[in-house]
Amino acid sequence: MSAEIFQIHDENEFIDRVLGAKYPVLVGFFAPYCDACASVCSRTEQILEDKHEKIYLAKVNIADHYDLCQKCDIKAGPVLAIASNGDLQKKLSGVHETEEIKKFIEEGGVCEPYKN
Repeated sequence: MSAEIFQIHDENEFIDRVLGAKYPVLVGFFAPYCDACASVCSRTEQILEDKHEKIYLAKVNIADHYDLCQKCDIKAGPVLAIASNGDLQKKLSGVHETEEIKKFIEEGGVCEPYKN
């Protein structure tokens, strides 16, 4: 697998590993009790497994990190975001088809265009 998937445990880790990264990071805001979140999470991880480039996915549990989500203007999950240059640059909210998620990832600059 070419993706590095990691769970965010606190706001300091989010600042260091996501906002402070020298490369774009894909961020998934999910809730464990949300079926839509599970669907998007599963689709996103499958897309990343199929890629040949190194991609970073930071997973944020909305239920555990309410204050962080408020600061990031995340009201509910699922939300995918691209973190770059110390900020969340783009967001994709709600449930989307696999092709839409692939396009969001490609256009977000976290990897080269998807080839399969």
